[in-house]
Amino acid sequence: MNGPSPRLQVAAVFRKEVRQTVRDRRVMFMVVMAPMVQTILFGFAVDFDVDRVPTQLVDLDRSAESREHARRLLADGTLLGAGVRGSVDEALAEVDAGRAAAALVLPKGMGSDLAARRPAEVQVILDGTDPNRASMVGAAASYRTSRETSATAFSWSTIAGVTRATCCCRGVTYSPSMRATTSG
Repeated sequence: MNGPSPRLQVAAVFRKEVRQTVRDRRVMFMVVMAPMVQTILFGFAVDFDVDRVPTQLVDLDRSAESREHARRLLADGTLLGAGVRGSVDEALAEVDAGRAAAALVLPKGMGSDLAARRPAEVQVILDGTDPNRASMVGAAASYRTSRETSATAFSWSTIAGVTRATCCCRGVTYSPSMRATTSG
């Protein structure tokens, strides 16, 4: 006894399900409206872009090269200059108080290192209470620094430096009282 092939049986079930779905107005409403609502909600209301992150600047070098490097790092809008501090401790206090989400530390001797074509390291200290934002800011700083390195090599004939961003995340530790505490 040979019955219809399995392929024909699956096709018949598929046709039956499509007919039932099309006949039921409530199901059709959900099939059409749910994706439209999600598209509008996720397309316009939810923004996963990380930009305008308040950033404290600590320029320990205070040279023209370090100021230019800081200006370029802040130029794309991901990092927003929220103040200039004289020491790393002052910038960390701003990050710990929640008034800044990152601190950009340009080390002493950065200008002379770049002029001598020695590597110069930029430190980015991140607030770890928002891991998504911290990782995005760290990636943006690393990308921007590596991009500036290649731009520097092409645009300045005498000053071509290799710079690298070192990211340090001030994290969140467990607190039984359900309050976040920072650790450095």
